[in-house]
Amino acid sequence: MRAAIAIGLLIWLAAPVAGAAGASWDQVLAVGMRIKVKGTLAADGSFEARKLGAKDAADRDLELTGPVASLEADGFRVNGVKVVVDEGELDRRGRRVAEKLEPGDWVKVEGEPQGGALLADHLQRLRKPEKLPAVEGPLEAVESEASGAWLLRLGSIPVRIAKEATWKDSE
Repeated sequence: MRAAIAIGLLIWLAAPVAGAAGASWDQVLAVGMRIKVKGTLAADGSFEARKLGAKDAADRDLELTGPVASLEADGFRVNGVKVVVDEGELDRRGRRVAEKLEPGDWVKVEGEPQGGALLADHLQRLRKPEKLPAVEGPLEAVESEASGAWLLRLGSIPVRIAKEATWKDSE
């Protein structure tokens, strides 16, 4: 079932959220809550969410999990986001993690958004790839487009919700 919502002269269709008893995304999501989205990187550079879920709101950093797309002088790119790495970031054995990375390696990065990049304060190379790349952090914006698509912002990362996306209350 789809519900039509009108604001002024703008009308859009709000698709029910799978896994949320027929609610629409604006009824499930609220600015300030912490969510995790799993999905893929779209051609326009946005992250397309296929699975969304609520997380512990006390954790305020931004987390990325995914393959390294490219290496740069001061870091690398994951999920379309530039990650700037502190030269002193060491693994459990005292080795510099970023120096050993290659394109295609899967990583989990935690840090603070800064000037369109993620300033990493924790970096972990994953031995086994996840099924889908992920972004986790505080929700800064929830917007509906005239087409009925939903656009979110986690840190500096734009996230578009796929039509077939599902919601899970907590992970």
